[in-house]
Formats: sequence, structure tokens, C-alpha cells
Amino acid sequence: MITKENLEVILFTALAGGADISAVLDLARKAAFDNPIILVNASSRVLAMSSGGPVENSRAWTEAAKTGTLVETAGVYRGELDSLQFFQNRTPFLYTSGYARDMPRILAPIDFNRETLGYILIISITRPLSEEDLGPAGVLCDALRILLSKDGSEGAQKLGIMEYSLKQLLDGEEIKPEIFAFPGKPLYTAVNISLPSEAKKQQFVPFLKEKLCAGTNFCFVYRHALFLLICQIDSAGAPPVYPDLPALIREYGLSAGISNSFNSLAMLKLYYGQAEKIRSLGLRLNPETRIYYYSDMILYLLIARSDPWDLEGMISPEYRALVLYDQVHGSDLLPTLVAWHDNMLNISETAAVLHLHRNTVAYRLDMIREKVGINISRMQVLVNIVLSDRITKWLIG
Repeated sequence: MITKENLEVILFTALAGGADISAVLDLARKAAFDNPIILVNASSRVLAMSSGGPVENSRAWTEAAKTGTLVETAGVYRGELDSLQFFQNRTPFLYTSGYARDMPRILAPIDFNRETLGYILIISITRPLSEEDLGPAGVLCDALRILLSKDGSEGAQKLGIMEYSLKQLLDGEEIKPEIFAFPGKPLYTAVNISLPSEAKKQQFVPFLKEKLCAGTNFCFVYRHALFLLICQIDSAGAPPVYPDLPALIREYGLSAGISNSFNSLAMLKLYYGQAEKIRSLGLRLNPETRIYYYSDMILYLLIARSDPWDLEGMISPEYRALVLYDQVHGSDLLPTLVAWHDNMLNISETAAVLHLHRNTVAYRLDMIREKVGINISRMQVLVNIVLSDRITKWLIG
């Protein structure tokens, strides 16, 4: 078995000669481990893999090669008492129990300035791994730390191959679709999330990214915001749309715009543009809502593209009559009518939204018919009033 010192000479000589991540992994595998190695970033996205040949009977390797994600993250080992050294000392760990009972493996962290850049996973396939392999594993981490902590072109390595490719798509560049080898028929949703405005909460951005990267989601900082791609796989056991997004938005005082769903990543730039626009528009119209869906605000998008003078001329006389009546009598007939429309003309649901008794809602609707003289049973009249209300909110917003 090669010594730690000899492996240092081999790897750091290669680095001096310009070796990249794949070359370093291949050298370490051949010189020290004679076993497959997987390198992932802090979000468990695969950066590189080295095997020298087919790898059979390893779920971790198969899933990593198929989806670009390592199913075995650090969280798998937290229940093992003998893995405390990994979490306390951040040192390479030989895992031989529980999940790795039949196929031992080494998990080692790659840290830099208190930041986790990634992990290596060495799987015992060709020969058994032992405690003697932990020293060389630490040397490999040292070599990879140099590459992963660099700036510039190595950005692809630190983000991960898929994240980097997504950024290329967002910038309008063309890439090979084969890099996104998701099984089944994936359906995507793009989300634009604001970054925390308070300096104290900005330290939690890495935590937010980790939480949002659940399942097959991707999340990273892009142009002064958090980009989130929700990927729903049309297959058994597929993860749902990330369920805790509303809770995170509330907890950290953020806002989010959510695009329509789409089935081709070639359209990512267009749909992420939807998310950006709808978040900006939603904050202008209703800042308390915090989460805005493109599908819910298409009307406002059309209004935003119209000339203000044209919009003024679209306001219906029935709407103006209702506004005047409310001003003179101090009533709330207009907001009651709009809420009735938005709740599918259901009096009970309207009452619940407005925190009123349903008889009060019914009485106000009768007032509109009898006192103001508006036939709200005519759908076109009702729609014109509601549209006029949307236009007015836009013009004064």
C-alpha cells in the first residue's frame, strides 16, 4: 500500500503540472485505493467519478452516474455512533456498519475556511478498505481542496456540473441536453427568491440553499437572487414540489416568484424570466403576499404592458358608480363584490375571506343591485368591474 507521503508527491506534482479534478481522482485511484471514487459538492451534486471500469452492485455509484446526485449524503451517517469523529473533527471516516455493512466505504470532507466544498466517497469494490486508507484519503482531500477553492474557470467544479450547466442556460448559452439525464418525464418549475436584506440573516444563505436543494431540486445564487429549479420526476417515488418554501419565505422575510411549469430545460431562461417578472410585479401590487405565481397574475402582466391613458379609458362606468357610492356612504360594496368574484361567486367562501357573516355579504350584494342599480348577474358587467379594479390598483400602485 502506498504511503501518505508518496501519494502527496504524486498528486501535488500532478497539480503543479496543471492536472484537473478528473486527472487527480484517476491518479489517486490507481496509486492508492484501487477502488471507485465519487467527488460531490456540498449539495451532493456529482463533480467527477473515477472507476477504471464498470462498477456493479453499488447503489451509490449507479444513482450518481444516472442522476448526477449522490444518494448517500453526510446525513445518512448521523445515526451511527462510530461516525462522531467525522462530524466533530471533519476527518476521513471508514464506514462499515448499517448502510455500508456489505460494502464498506470511506467518506471524507473537503473543507476550506469553515466552508464545506464537497465530499469524496471511496467504495470498497476491488479490494477491502481499512483504517490505513484514511491517511491517503486526507491527502486526496488536500489536493482537491486546491482545485475546488480556486476562482474563475473552476466555478464549474465548485457549483457542480449540473449547476454550472443551468447557469449557462440562464445566460442564454446552448449546452448538450445529455447532461441532465433524469429518468421518466421531468416537469420543471423555476423560482426566483430574494436574498435576505438583513446582514444578520445573510449568513443563512448556505443553509437556505441546502434546504431548497431537496430531492432533485437545484438552488444557487444567480444575479443577486436565489435561483431554484424544482424538478418533478414522473416516476415511482418522485419527490413533490418542495413543501417548506412558504415557511422559509416567512421565516427569513423573503419573497418568491414562481413560473409556469415546463418540460424542456432549453426553455429555462424564458421561464426563469417569468419568475423574476412576477416577483417584481407582485411586490409592487401586494407586498404582504410574499409568494407570487405567474399563472395567477397574467392579467396584471397584460395591464403592465398597456399605455396608462388607454387603461384609464377602460375603467367601466359601473365601477366608477360603485367607488362613488362607497365614498359617499362609507360602505365597502366594491371590495365585497371583487371578493365575491374571486371566490367563484360563493357567498360562504367570500364571507370567510372577509371575516363577515354570509348574510352580510348577501345584503351587500343586494345593495349593489337595488341601491346602486348595477345588474351584477350579467357576467360581462361583473368582469368589467373587477377588471377596472385591477387597472385602478395598477395605476395608483
